[in-house]
Amino acid sequence: MLKDITLGQYYSADSPIHRTDPRIKLMSLMVFLVTVLICDSLFSYLLSLFSVIILIAVSKIPFKLILKNLKSLLFIILITTFITFFISKGDVLLFEWKFIKIYKESIYSALYLIIRFIS
Repeated sequence: MLKDITLGQYYSADSPIHRTDPRIKLMSLMVFLVTVLICDSLFSYLLSLFSVIILIAVSKIPFKLILKNLKSLLFIILITTFITFFISKGDVLLFEWKFIKIYKESIYSALYLIIRFIS
């Protein structure tokens, strides 16, 4: 069972990213994490997601392995998205049933959260 969890494990490949100094990679990761956390528009979220896709392609890590890593985070992504979806308030009410209210802004917040997790 633990063999299926590959999140954070080193994948050996010959790429420019793998040959980069570890200190540079750590600093770049910290800058990227802060950048993703301060994103506030759809464009900036999509730009960060696009840069992650470019980095995956340059690093020569198989996309199947990346999806396997995301699969292990799927439960956390779904729970936090679900909570955000129903707790966030907004101006435009799209759906209301008893105590459940879904706003347009909560859908955007949930989508931003999914993109943030994937990035």
